Amino acid sequence: MRVVIRCAGEALATFLKLPGGRVINPLILVAEVRLTRSGRALRLMDSGGSQPSAEVDQSIVRLLAQAHRWWRILRNEQIDIKTLSKREKVTASWMTRVVRLAFLSPAATEAILAGRQKSGLSVTALLESGGVDPSWNEQDKRLLPAMHQSR
Repeated sequence: MRVVIRCAGEALATFLKLPGGRVINPLILVAEVRLTRSGRALRLMDSGGSQPSAEVDQSIVRLLAQAHRWWRILRNEQIDIKTLSKREKVTASWMTRVVRLAFLSPAATEAILAGRQKSGLSVTALLESGGVDPSWNEQDKRLLPAMHQSR
C-alpha cells in the first residue's frame, strides 16, 4: 500500500514564483504506508513504523519523569532501592524496572517526549525484562522508527 502525490510542474512553478518560461517536470512523491489498528482507532503508518502526526503517550512520559526523579534521589541521597521503594510505597522490583528508563538514549528520550517513538511502544514493553538494552544504538533500533534512528 502506498500514497502517491503528483504535483503539476506549472502549478509548482507558479507557487515557487519561478521566472516565466521555466518548465518544471511534475513532482511525484511516493510514501509506502499501511493502516494499523490501535484499539478502536486506525492509524496510517509509514514503512519505518512512524505515524505522520506525533502523539505523546502521557503514561510513558510520566514514567520517564518518575525514573529520573528516583534516579536523582538514589544518586544524591546515597540511598538503596529497597529503602527508597519502601518510602515511595512501591516494590523494589517495580522501582528497579522504572529506574532503568533513566538510562534511555538521548534520541529515544527525545522521541518519546515528542511523540515520535515507534508505533506500538507501551509502558508494558518498556518495563518488561530486557526492555532497556544497555546499548544506546540497540535502544534506538527498538524504540525509534527507522527514519529517526542514528546512523
